[in-house]
Amino acid sequence: MKERIVWVDYAKAITIILVVYKHVANGVYNAGLPVNEANFLLGDSIITSIRMPLFFFLSGLFFF
Repeated sequence: MKERIVWVDYAKAITIILVVYKHVANGVYNAGLPVNEANFLLGDSIITSIRMPLFFFLSGLFFF
């Protein structure tokens, strides 16, 4: 078995954490709890534009 590349595992873990964070943040926002709307929208757009493309890129690194 080949050795795992540790930085790829860490990067995938970070993207998974970003997915969970986005779902929790959307739930808090949609529940009507008090949040700063400008900060929420900025963070939401940044996370949305980064998380899935990064995860797909990392997964595709080992496709032969």
